[in-house]
Amino acid sequence: MTVSMAMIWQQSIAFARRESALLIPLSLSTLAMGQAGMFIAAAIQRQAQQSGGVWMVLLLSYFLVLVGQMSIAALVLKPGISVAEAINLAVRRSPLAIASLVLTAFVLVLALIPCAILMAQNGLDLSNPNAQLTAADLLYLAPVLGLAMWIGVRLFAIHAVFVSEKGNVFDAIRSAFALSKGHVLPLFGI
Repeated sequence: MTVSMAMIWQQSIAFARRESALLIPLSLSTLAMGQAGMFIAAAIQRQAQQSGGVWMVLLLSYFLVLVGQMSIAALVLKPGISVAEAINLAVRRSPLAIASLVLTAFVLVLALIPCAILMAQNGLDLSNPNAQLTAADLLYLAPVLGLAMWIGVRLFAIHAVFVSEKGNVFDAIRSAFALSKGHVLPLFGI
C-alpha cells in the first residue's frame, strides 16, 4: 500500500473524529504512560544522580510511546483492523523503528565529531559536563542542530510507513523521505 502525506492527514482527522472512544484508552495506556515514565525517570535521575535503573525505565517508556504511535498509525491506515491487531503489528514492526532511530543517532554522532574537535581546539573541556559553551561553540553546533531538525522533519511519517509498507529500514527511510518531499516547511511547523 502506497501512502501520501495527504492520505495520512485526511485519514487521521477522519479517524480521530470517528474513533475518539477507541483512541483515548489506547493513548492513555501507551503514549501517556510512556511519557509519564520518561518524566519519572528524569526526576529520579536528577535526585539520585544515578543512571542504573533509570535507563531501563526510559527504554520501556520509549517502547510504550513507540508502540502507541505505531498502533494509532495502523488503526488509521488500515481500516477494519482491531486494536489488538494494531498493537501486534506495532510490536512486530518496532525493531525496524528502533533500528531507524539508532541509524539516525549514528549519523548525528558522526556529524558531531568535527564539532567536538573544533570545540576542544577552542578550549572546551569535553570531559566536564558543567563546561560552558562559548558563542563559537554554539556556531559549531548550529549545522548539526539544523541537520537533526531536517532529518526529524523528513522522517516525520516513518511510523506510518513501518505499519503500512513491508520492507527494511532503508526502504522505510526512503519512503518517509519521499512522503515529506515538498512538505518540509509545513511539517516543520507541526
